[in-house]
Amino acid sequence: MSEFFKLLATQFPTLVVILAIMLVAWALVREYRKMKDEIGDEVDKAVSAKLGATLSGVKEIADSVSSKDMRISQLMAEVESRASSFSTEIASKETQIESAFARVLAQVGNLEVSIPDVEAESAAEILYRALTIPDPRLQAALCAKLLAHEDATASDLEKAGDFMRKAMRNSLSLKLYERAVELDPELISAQIELLAMKVETKFEERKIAIHQMRSIVLSSPTKDGIARVSNALMHVDKYEELNKFADELLAIVGENDELRIMALRNKAIALKNQGRISECKRIYARAFKINPNDLNTLKAYLSLLSSDKDANEYIDIATRLVDSDPTQVGYHIILLDHYVTVRNFVEARRVISALSKLKPDPSELQVISKLDRKLTALEEREQV
Repeated sequence: MSEFFKLLATQFPTLVVILAIMLVAWALVREYRKMKDEIGDEVDKAVSAKLGATLSGVKEIADSVSSKDMRISQLMAEVESRASSFSTEIASKETQIESAFARVLAQVGNLEVSIPDVEAESAAEILYRALTIPDPRLQAALCAKLLAHEDATASDLEKAGDFMRKAMRNSLSLKLYERAVELDPELISAQIELLAMKVETKFEERKIAIHQMRSIVLSSPTKDGIARVSNALMHVDKYEELNKFADELLAIVGENDELRIMALRNKAIALKNQGRISECKRIYARAFKINPNDLNTLKAYLSLLSSDKDANEYIDIATRLVDSDPTQVGYHIILLDHYVTVRNFVEARRVISALSKLKPDPSELQVISKLDRKLTALEEREQV
């Protein structure tokens, strides 16, 4: 066989080459087909794996999108529900506001109808109406009418100013006092009230007003004038000024015991608020030498003792207050409060028994009831 190939190669070399090439080509074709099949399988496997992974990811994304879509739907439903509730509430509030506004308009209409025709009445009649009707708005409206009333006297205007000051209508009160002083510059009481109101409500005018009202009262001291100046100074915590004012009064009132006691009491109050307790007590001692039973001084001194914790002296002063006027419910309450605080149950019950025979007003009844409940609780705790 090999001799044949040798002969063939010798005689037909070209043919041998062609045959060799054909053999190689055949082998290559066969290997190519084999490799193609193998590569196809691998590619199919890779593509299938990749496709499976991709489809799995797509499914996860689809599931996530579906879940989020459900959450968004829930949120949208909640938003719509709240929006509907808010709209309903707004509509309700609008109805309430409209109703309230209608009531206000009706009240304003009633007020306008209720105010009498001031042209047909004297200033004195208008003032009387203001002082006797229960409606605070009508009171203020009627007092304001006096400002332009041609028959209003300085005294009428001052009384209206006092009434409005007590009702905390400061602006109107100032106008009434100013008009009173304008009509009668010699009406000292109106001047003092006007200046005191400026001290209490007009910061920018306070310093000058303090000087002016002190000068007026010191030139002609009266009980009402001293009280008004002192109250105004205490209202704005001007205790150094109050102390000086008291010293100036003591220097000029002479033997007028009532004014001396007022000056000493105001000086003691000023010293207490300045923290000068020992001096304060000495001033009260001077006042009690003049009149040991002056009620205003006893009450002021009691206030000092309540912070000084002198139980025996406190009881003595409170008892003197009760003895001075046994019908005064407030004095009994002061004593009761102290006995409850120090847990003197026997004396506290005695005071409650005394109060049961009096006629306290509703606010006093509320305080008594509160103290009674506190006393009962303390007694029960003591028994336990």
